[in-house]
Amino acid sequence: MRVANARFAGRRDLVLLCVAADRVSAPLRYEVGDAGSAELFPHLYGPLAGEAVIDVLPLDEGPAGFALPAQAAR
Repeated sequence: MRVANARFAGRRDLVLLCVAADRVSAPLRYEVGDAGSAELFPHLYGPLAGEAVIDVLPLDEGPAGFALPAQAAR
């Protein structure tokens, strides 16, 4: 949620797309997001097929920032 907190603070219209990686047909690569960080982020190089999206959840900002919705932990 670090990226959401850094780039989207104050937004009320965000959603979290839950994607089944085995249903993605475009190239999916895990790459370093920021220089000097070892944290990897998924980058999709092509269109996201609708059938790969298995859930759409609201991404609400609380007092401490954005947090992963409980439903996403399944």
